[in-house]
Amino acid sequence: MTQLDQEEYQPQDLSLVNRMIRIFFAPSETFEAVGMRHSWLDWFVPVVLVIALSLVTLQITMPVIMETQKEALQERLKDMPEEQRQQTMEMMQKTGGIASMVAIPVFGFILLFIIAGILLLIARYGLGGEVSYGQMLAVWGYSSLIGIIAIIVRTPLMLAKETAMVYTGLGMLIPDEMLKTFLGRVLAGVDLFTFWQICVASVGLAVLTRNSTSKALVFLMILWAIWILIQAALGGLGMMG
Repeated sequence: MTQLDQEEYQPQDLSLVNRMIRIFFAPSETFEAVGMRHSWLDWFVPVVLVIALSLVTLQITMPVIMETQKEALQERLKDMPEEQRQQTMEMMQKTGGIASMVAIPVFGFILLFIIAGILLLIARYGLGGEVSYGQMLAVWGYSSLIGIIAIIVRTPLMLAKETAMVYTGLGMLIPDEMLKTFLGRVLAGVDLFTFWQICVASVGLAVLTRNSTSKALVFLMILWAIWILIQAALGGLGMMG
Protein backbone atom coordinates (compact mmCIF):
# COMPACT_ATOMS: atom_id res chain seq x y z
CA MET A 1 0.00 0.00 0.00
CA THR A 2 1.38 3.41 -0.94
CA GLN A 3 1.68 6.34 1.45
CA LEU A 4 -1.32 7.97 -0.26
CA ASP A 5 -3.42 4.85 0.32
CA GLN A 6 -2.41 4.77 3.97
CA GLU A 7 -3.45 8.37 4.43
CA GLU A 8 -6.75 7.66 2.72
CA TYR A 9 -7.64 4.91 5.19
CA GLN A 10 -6.61 6.81 8.29
CA PRO A 11 -9.56 7.94 10.43
CA GLN A 12 -10.40 11.60 9.94
CA ASP A 13 -12.02 13.96 12.44
CA LEU A 14 -14.73 15.01 10.00
CA SER A 15 -17.02 18.01 10.37
CA LEU A 16 -20.70 17.42 11.10
CA VAL A 17 -21.68 18.13 7.49
CA ASN A 18 -19.07 15.76 6.11
CA ARG A 19 -20.19 13.06 8.53
CA MET A 20 -23.76 13.37 7.29
CA ILE A 21 -22.76 13.35 3.63
CA ARG A 22 -20.50 10.31 3.99
CA ILE A 23 -23.19 8.26 5.69
CA PHE A 24 -24.65 7.57 2.23
CA PHE A 25 -21.51 6.24 0.54
CA ALA A 26 -18.80 5.77 3.19
CA PRO A 27 -20.52 5.20 6.57
CA SER A 28 -17.42 3.65 8.12
CA GLU A 29 -15.64 7.02 7.77
CA THR A 30 -18.49 8.74 9.59
CA PHE A 31 -18.39 6.28 12.46
CA GLU A 32 -14.61 6.31 12.68
CA ALA A 33 -14.96 10.06 13.24
CA VAL A 34 -17.63 9.43 15.89
CA GLY A 35 -15.19 7.08 17.60
CA MET A 36 -12.63 9.87 17.75
CA ARG A 37 -15.01 12.63 18.89
CA HIS A 38 -18.76 12.95 19.28
CA SER A 39 -21.29 15.32 20.79
CA TRP A 40 -25.06 15.73 21.06
CA LEU A 41 -25.06 17.36 17.63
CA ASP A 42 -24.17 13.99 16.07
CA TRP A 43 -27.63 12.65 16.84
CA PHE A 44 -29.68 15.81 17.24
CA VAL A 45 -29.00 17.43 13.85
CA PRO A 46 -29.60 14.33 11.67
CA VAL A 47 -32.84 13.48 13.46
CA VAL A 48 -34.09 17.08 13.28
CA LEU A 49 -33.38 17.12 9.52
CA VAL A 50 -35.41 13.95 8.97
CA ILE A 51 -38.24 15.23 11.17
CA ALA A 52 -38.28 18.59 9.39
CA LEU A 53 -38.49 16.95 5.97
CA SER A 54 -41.20 14.61 7.24
CA LEU A 55 -43.28 17.57 8.44
CA VAL A 56 -42.88 19.39 5.12
CA THR A 57 -43.89 16.35 3.07
CA LEU A 58 -46.77 15.72 5.47
CA GLN A 59 -48.28 19.04 4.40
CA ILE A 60 -47.90 18.04 0.75
CA THR A 61 -49.38 14.57 1.14
CA MET A 62 -52.00 15.35 3.80
CA PRO A 63 -54.98 15.21 1.38
CA VAL A 64 -53.88 11.76 0.19
CA ILE A 65 -53.25 10.54 3.73
CA MET A 66 -56.63 11.82 4.96
CA GLU A 67 -58.43 10.11 2.09
CA THR A 68 -56.67 6.83 2.79
CA GLN A 69 -57.50 7.10 6.50
CA LYS A 70 -61.10 7.94 5.63
CA GLU A 71 -61.49 4.74 3.62
CA ALA A 72 -59.93 2.65 6.40
CA LEU A 73 -62.06 4.37 9.04
CA GLN A 74 -65.26 3.80 7.09
CA GLU A 75 -64.50 0.10 7.03
CA ARG A 76 -63.86 -0.04 10.77
CA LEU A 77 -66.95 1.99 11.67
CA LYS A 78 -69.34 0.28 9.27
CA ASP A 79 -71.42 -1.20 12.13
CA MET A 80 -71.87 2.19 13.80
CA PRO A 81 -75.08 4.25 13.26
CA GLU A 82 -74.75 6.61 10.28
CA GLU A 83 -74.95 9.89 12.20
CA GLN A 84 -72.48 8.75 14.84
CA ARG A 85 -70.14 7.41 12.15
CA GLN A 86 -70.13 10.74 10.32
CA GLN A 87 -69.42 12.68 13.52
CA THR A 88 -66.55 10.37 14.42
CA MET A 89 -65.03 10.64 10.96
CA GLU A 90 -65.29 14.44 10.93
CA MET A 91 -63.60 14.64 14.34
CA MET A 92 -60.81 12.29 13.24
CA GLN A 93 -60.20 14.29 10.08
CA LYS A 94 -60.04 17.60 11.97
CA THR A 95 -57.61 16.36 14.61
CA GLY A 96 -55.61 13.93 12.46
CA GLY A 97 -53.35 16.53 10.88
CA ILE A 98 -52.54 18.25 14.16
CA ALA A 99 -51.92 14.93 15.88
CA SER A 100 -49.50 13.88 13.12
CA MET A 101 -47.59 17.18 13.34
CA VAL A 102 -47.07 16.58 17.05
CA ALA A 103 -46.49 12.83 16.86
CA ILE A 104 -43.72 12.93 14.26
CA PRO A 105 -41.17 14.88 16.35
CA VAL A 106 -42.21 13.37 19.68
CA PHE A 107 -42.07 9.75 18.57
CA GLY A 108 -39.03 10.47 16.42
CA PHE A 109 -36.96 11.30 19.49
CA ILE A 110 -38.58 8.65 21.69
CA LEU A 111 -37.65 5.95 19.18
CA LEU A 112 -34.14 7.38 18.91
CA PHE A 113 -33.57 7.09 22.67
CA ILE A 114 -35.09 3.59 22.87
CA ILE A 115 -33.23 2.19 19.86
CA ALA A 116 -29.95 3.71 21.06
CA GLY A 117 -30.43 1.85 24.34
CA ILE A 118 -30.98 -1.39 22.48
CA LEU A 119 -27.88 -0.75 20.36
CA LEU A 120 -25.90 -0.12 23.55
CA LEU A 121 -26.90 -3.53 24.90
CA ILE A 122 -25.98 -5.23 21.63
CA ALA A 123 -22.66 -3.41 21.40
CA ARG A 124 -21.60 -4.16 24.97
CA TYR A 125 -22.98 -7.64 25.58
CA GLY A 126 -23.38 -9.03 22.07
CA LEU A 127 -20.29 -7.58 20.42
CA GLY A 128 -18.13 -7.02 23.50
CA GLY A 129 -17.36 -3.38 22.76
CA GLU A 130 -16.66 -0.50 25.12
CA VAL A 131 -19.02 2.14 23.80
CA SER A 132 -21.12 4.93 25.25
CA TYR A 133 -24.81 5.71 24.99
CA GLY A 134 -23.89 8.95 23.21
CA GLN A 135 -22.09 6.99 20.50
CA MET A 136 -25.12 4.74 20.03
CA LEU A 137 -27.33 7.82 19.73
CA ALA A 138 -24.97 8.99 16.99
CA VAL A 139 -25.10 5.60 15.24
CA TRP A 140 -28.88 5.64 14.97
CA GLY A 141 -29.03 9.38 14.39
CA TYR A 142 -26.75 9.21 11.37
CA SER A 143 -28.40 6.00 10.15
CA SER A 144 -31.78 7.74 10.21
CA LEU A 145 -30.58 10.03 7.41
CA ILE A 146 -31.41 7.16 5.05
CA GLY A 147 -34.98 8.18 5.78
CA ILE A 148 -34.42 11.32 3.71
CA ILE A 149 -33.95 9.21 0.59
CA ALA A 150 -36.98 7.15 1.54
CA ILE A 151 -39.13 10.27 1.86
CA ILE A 152 -37.91 11.63 -1.48
CA VAL A 153 -38.87 8.36 -3.17
CA ARG A 154 -42.16 7.68 -1.39
CA THR A 155 -43.71 11.14 -1.60
CA PRO A 156 -44.06 11.21 -5.41
CA LEU A 157 -45.38 7.64 -5.30
CA MET A 158 -48.07 8.63 -2.82
CA LEU A 159 -49.12 11.60 -4.94
CA ALA A 160 -49.07 9.60 -8.18
CA LYS A 161 -51.05 6.66 -6.78
CA GLU A 162 -53.26 8.90 -4.62
CA THR A 163 -52.83 6.63 -1.60
CA ALA A 164 -50.68 6.63 1.51
CA MET A 165 -50.26 2.87 1.20
CA VAL A 166 -47.12 2.73 -0.92
CA TYR A 167 -44.31 0.21 -0.56
CA THR A 168 -40.61 0.33 -1.39
CA GLY A 169 -39.84 -3.32 -0.79
CA LEU A 170 -41.53 -6.69 -1.12
CA GLY A 171 -44.90 -4.98 -0.69
CA MET A 172 -44.66 -3.82 -4.32
CA LEU A 173 -44.87 -7.46 -5.45
CA ILE A 174 -47.79 -8.51 -3.25
CA PRO A 175 -51.44 -8.43 -4.45
CA ASP A 176 -53.75 -6.12 -2.48
CA GLU A 177 -55.80 -9.04 -1.19
CA MET A 178 -52.71 -10.75 0.21
CA LEU A 179 -51.78 -7.57 2.10
CA LYS A 180 -54.80 -8.24 4.30
CA THR A 181 -53.26 -11.50 5.52
CA PHE A 182 -50.60 -11.96 8.20
CA LEU A 183 -48.08 -13.32 5.69
CA GLY A 184 -48.77 -10.43 3.34
CA ARG A 185 -48.19 -7.88 6.10
CA VAL A 186 -44.96 -9.62 7.09
CA LEU A 187 -43.65 -9.52 3.52
CA ALA A 188 -44.77 -5.90 3.12
CA GLY A 189 -42.72 -5.03 6.19
CA VAL A 190 -39.52 -5.91 4.36
CA ASP A 191 -38.60 -2.46 3.11
CA LEU A 192 -35.53 -1.56 1.05
CA PHE A 193 -34.78 1.69 2.88
CA THR A 194 -35.21 0.17 6.33
CA PHE A 195 -32.78 -2.58 5.30
CA TRP A 196 -30.33 0.08 4.11
CA GLN A 197 -30.65 1.92 7.42
CA ILE A 198 -30.04 -1.29 9.36
CA CYS A 199 -26.95 -2.03 7.26
CA VAL A 200 -25.59 1.45 8.00
CA ALA A 201 -26.26 1.01 11.72
CA SER A 202 -24.46 -2.35 11.55
CA VAL A 203 -21.42 -0.62 10.13
CA GLY A 204 -21.57 1.85 13.00
CA LEU A 205 -21.73 -0.92 15.60
CA ALA A 206 -18.89 -2.80 13.92
CA VAL A 207 -16.62 0.25 13.69
CA LEU A 208 -17.18 1.41 17.26
CA THR A 209 -16.88 -2.07 18.81
CA ARG A 210 -14.05 -3.18 16.50
CA ASN A 211 -16.09 -6.21 15.52
CA SER A 212 -17.34 -7.61 12.21
CA THR A 213 -20.15 -5.92 10.32
CA SER A 214 -21.75 -9.27 9.54
CA LYS A 215 -22.05 -10.15 13.24
CA ALA A 216 -23.58 -6.76 14.03
CA LEU A 217 -25.96 -7.16 11.09
CA VAL A 218 -27.19 -10.53 12.38
CA PHE A 219 -28.22 -8.97 15.70
CA LEU A 220 -30.06 -6.10 14.01
CA MET A 221 -31.73 -8.35 11.42
CA ILE A 222 -33.12 -10.55 14.20
CA LEU A 223 -34.56 -7.50 15.96
CA TRP A 224 -35.98 -6.20 12.69
CA ALA A 225 -37.64 -9.56 12.01
CA ILE A 226 -39.25 -9.51 15.46
CA TRP A 227 -40.47 -5.95 14.86
CA ILE A 228 -41.98 -6.90 11.49
CA LEU A 229 -43.84 -9.82 13.09
CA ILE A 230 -45.19 -7.58 15.86
CA GLN A 231 -46.36 -4.97 13.35
CA ALA A 232 -48.02 -7.65 11.20
CA ALA A 233 -49.83 -9.06 14.23
CA LEU A 234 -50.98 -5.63 15.41
CA GLY A 235 -52.12 -4.82 11.87
CA GLY A 236 -54.29 -7.90 11.94
CA LEU A 237 -55.85 -6.84 15.25
CA GLY A 238 -56.56 -3.43 13.76
CA MET A 239 -58.38 -4.97 10.84
CA MET A 240 -60.46 -7.05 13.20
CA GLY A 241 -61.46 -3.98 15.25
